[in-house]
Amino acid sequence: MGSHAAQGGRGAGPRRPVVAVGIDLVELAEIEDTLTRFGERYLLHVFTAHERRQFVRSEEGRRRIRQLAACFAVKEAVKKILVPGTDETLDWQTIEVQRHGRDGVAVELSGTAVELAARRGIVGVSGSVACERRHALAVVAGHGAGSISLARGTNGGAVNT
Repeated sequence: MGSHAAQGGRGAGPRRPVVAVGIDLVELAEIEDTLTRFGERYLLHVFTAHERRQFVRSEEGRRRIRQLAACFAVKEAVKKILVPGTDETLDWQTIEVQRHGRDGVAVELSGTAVELAARRGIVGVSGSVACERRHALAVVAGHGAGSISLARGTNGGAVNT
């Protein structure tokens, strides 16, 4: 299977039904401690080359830690929708996070992550992040096939197409 990309934010394409939601909260101090302790080894293990260019090389100090924590939170949230409640492992490198607007993210899956998404019926991932003084929060949605029509069904709800 090839790569699997999806963008967060408004107007990112047709509306698709949400089949899974993941959320993660990361303490900035935890990322800072891990980076201090493991340095480049941690960065190479968790973040793709694109993420390292985007979040590490372009940022300094506290802003860098916030960006890395936000990226890590997205990866954790995506992992939760792909392998919920299992001991199955997933290589961090198979989930790539890209900035999309101010708070949105684009997520590109590859390798095993694509296979796991397909097994769960997930054809796209969208998400959003927020950073505060001590934490980064990520919420992601795994979208299924089909689309949601805004036309009303006989029961007054949206109709899946």
